Amino acid sequence: MPVYACYRGDCDNLALQQGGRTCFLAKDAFGREWVCVETDLKEIPGNGLPGGAPEVLRVQAAAHRQGFSGGGTSVSWIDCPDEGELRRRLVLGSYPPRAESQARLRQAGWIHWQSTNWGEGDQIKVMVGDGRSRVEAEGETDDEAWYRAARKALGA
Repeated sequence: MPVYACYRGDCDNLALQQGGRTCFLAKDAFGREWVCVETDLKEIPGNGLPGGAPEVLRVQAAAHRQGFSGGGTSVSWIDCPDEGELRRRLVLGSYPPRAESQARLRQAGWIHWQSTNWGEGDQIKVMVGDGRSRVEAEGETDDEAWYRAARKALGA
């Protein structure tokens, strides 16, 4: 099964150093673009970065300190059967943790919660209320469902 190396931010050009392979763009749940390349598990070095990465990161850190770079760097390794599944996992993996969404809801006064698995594929359904209104949302994961509920309830 292939492993996909995905890069976002200041060092997304590291994907281009992956042995001349074709890179492609994939978006996460927030529309951020990741540069991805198919690789193999045995090609991943111990530090998880391609050969020239440490030097590139040192240069980018210096640029960041001087105000020339601000995006930072994210690297993700995703083991999955094909590009379609990679795109799905990249989206699902980018939602904030359930606890973060619940904390946002709690701060805004949404205190009545319920979460259930239902329907095909074990979708997660979340219902939240503030005593006056109720909001429902669903997702493939707890993180996705709670994020969607918080967005609906908080209007953002």
